[in-house]
Amino acid sequence: MDHSVFLLAEKDPHALKGIDPKKIMQRGVALKPFMDWRHKKEWAGKFTWTIALFGTSAMAKEAGL
Repeated sequence: MDHSVFLLAEKDPHALKGIDPKKIMQRGVALKPFMDWRHKKEWAGKFTWTIALFGTSAMAKEAGL
């Protein structure tokens, strides 16, 4: 993998409301080996990434639009 594209499109900005933060943090712990690998590759100039925000009706509602 040489490049990654992240498309952010929140369907429900409050989806994690009421979820124990410790449970949410477990995701980061589980992804750590992958993230370490990706960072090492990025720092070596062998991996790039792009983030794009795609507006959704839920995001517009949150912004009062």
